[in-house]
Amino acid sequence: MLRFIYRNNYLVIIFISWLFLWLSIGILPTNLNNKLNTYVDLINTLRVYIPLFFTFFLLVIIFIKYLKIFNHYKKNSLTIVNLFIIYFLFQIIGLYQNSFSQFNIENLYLLILGFCTIEILIINQFLKKNINLEYLLYSALILCVLSSSYFFFSNFINHPYYSFYDIFGVKIRGYYDIILDKKFFLENIIPRSTGISRTFGLINIFIFVYLIFVKKKNNYLFYFISIIYTSLIWLLQSRGSILIFFTTTVLIIYSAKNINFKKKLRVAFFLLFLPVISSETILLLGKLAFNTNSYSFTKNLENDSFTKNLENELSKNRILSDRTSSGRIEIWSESLKLFEKKKIFGYGPQGDRFLLKGSEVNNKFYNNSSNALIYSLLSAGYLGILVMFLIYLNIILKIYICLKKLKIFDNYNQITLKLSVCYIIFFLIRSLFENSFSLFSIDFMIFIVSATYIENYLKTTPAYKLKVLK
Repeated sequence: MLRFIYRNNYLVIIFISWLFLWLSIGILPTNLNNKLNTYVDLINTLRVYIPLFFTFFLLVIIFIKYLKIFNHYKKNSLTIVNLFIIYFLFQIIGLYQNSFSQFNIENLYLLILGFCTIEILIINQFLKKNINLEYLLYSALILCVLSSSYFFFSNFINHPYYSFYDIFGVKIRGYYDIILDKKFFLENIIPRSTGISRTFGLINIFIFVYLIFVKKKNNYLFYFISIIYTSLIWLLQSRGSILIFFTTTVLIIYSAKNINFKKKLRVAFFLLFLPVISSETILLLGKLAFNTNSYSFTKNLENDSFTKNLENELSKNRILSDRTSSGRIEIWSESLKLFEKKKIFGYGPQGDRFLLKGSEVNNKFYNNSSNALIYSLLSAGYLGILVMFLIYLNIILKIYICLKKLKIFDNYNQITLKLSVCYIIFFLIRSLFENSFSLFSIDFMIFIVSATYIENYLKTTPAYKLKVLK
């Protein structure tokens, strides 16, 4: 073991840094208690300062190995990483020039963590081990499973007065029914239903790719797990998450050339439509059963009250009843209205929260811009949104090569590549109505690892070297 660590010290450093970056999500330096009164205070302090330590530690490694890393980096430059470096630097300039905000560690914290992620990828590029990116991606999935399961089920275990139907029916359905008053290590970081359903979607996309492109018999357990996840995504009623998940999975099924049309229909029915139909049916029957006795329940199924209950239950479905933009149109309009045209570099990291703080939309809705491009404009100015456009164009071009030129969905190979492409599509769509990968977050970490994996794969592909677009 010691020999392995000695020979693979960079690998160990990369994964320890990656783990602590994930543990840092949800806490900021401003959340810390100045006094270490309890072990929880100590844990939260470590969650902030250990990632900061690794950021500067990795930077020292890069400087020490500068010539080797730089020479290799010139030959194998990471386009996505380069663009994000420039994008983050513009935010630093924006914060420095913003006289209304302090240039301190609290305001730079998310940028520093973003740079730490980039440093991990630069060092890994020097090691020439693309398989490390696979490890990073799959370890991220494992962390998503653990965290989302904890946050989801923790909403119910402390409420014994809920009935079975309450827990698996009414209290699950809906954008507003998730209980958000719990704390994790004394921090209010329980994600909204949008965040939980987003994470469920990422997990379920992996299951889809596995079921369709990995040749294995008796995958009934994975089919069952996928049905459960699809049902939960639907019941959580986040319209954005449902749109993204269904769009991505339909694309996977449609693009798969290794299965015939009839099997595609079966997969779509059992993994997409059956969970939705079953969820709605169970909720309706559960409501009738728990609100009436067995005789009345039978009678309800035979008369008009069943129809009325059906209409009533469907009216609670946010997907069918809500025709609003959840305040996004108002937020986008207000953000562009308040943005000072002279702010060439924007307002710095999380410029949307600074700009919208105290505004009418903040009081009515919330204070994040809910769009990656608008966030880029507010945080990094005109040059920042230009760089974000380049990020979009760069990765869309690579997705086009993977799908249309290399036809990666025509065979059973390259599972990680397929998954990376699916995740990029997932986040590109999500970035239209969430900040997503435009700042350090779960989205950013998975997006940039997936994008880098695709870049590295294409650089070693003969079709890419031959300029397949010509």
